Amino acid sequence: MAIFSLLLKLIYFMLPAYLANMAPVFGKYIFSKWTLTPIDFGTEIGGKPLFGKHKTIGGFLFAIIVAVSVGYLQFLLYPGLYNFCFIDYRTLWLNLSFLMGLGVMTGDLVKSFFKRRLNLKAGKPWFPFDELDFVIGALIFISPIYFPGWPNTVFIIIISLAGHILTNWIGYLIKVKKKRDVIDFPSYLAKILKK
Repeated sequence: MAIFSLLLKLIYFMLPAYLANMAPVFGKYIFSKWTLTPIDFGTEIGGKPLFGKHKTIGGFLFAIIVAVSVGYLQFLLYPGLYNFCFIDYRTLWLNLSFLMGLGVMTGDLVKSFFKRRLNLKAGKPWFPFDELDFVIGALIFISPIYFPGWPNTVFIIIISLAGHILTNWIGYLIKVKKKRDVIDFPSYLAKILKK
């Protein structure tokens, strides 16, 4: 029961990051056309995009807005949920949620930079980096104001990885996702082990 309670607390703590990670795809429906501009403005290194045209200014901004909005909701809910929280949202909500959103997007951009260098197409699975880039980015960015401790950090990474695989399965099964992504993890692992 204590483990389940910790699991819920960690998910709640990381909620601004989790929702910020899902947000960029919706940015194009909310912002004006200029925000669809690639965040790298089409810059290339060695004939390869810096990040790629799918990483847009609007997506970046919307992710941070979503993270801060979730943080504000946690601030409002804090009086009733203070026993459930790792931090005092009355004083830290804005800094924490903003840094989480910024870390999420920075982690995603760093991963995209390396994917382009390795000639991996946008949207092509790159396990486990696709699943963990945003989490690691968020945790690094919030570390100057709050560090959840190494055991909790490891647990957050495990939860995030498992959550991504689970949501990917569900998304594919209900036909929201066309690609199976990490749903083929067993065959992916088998290929690695054969090498």
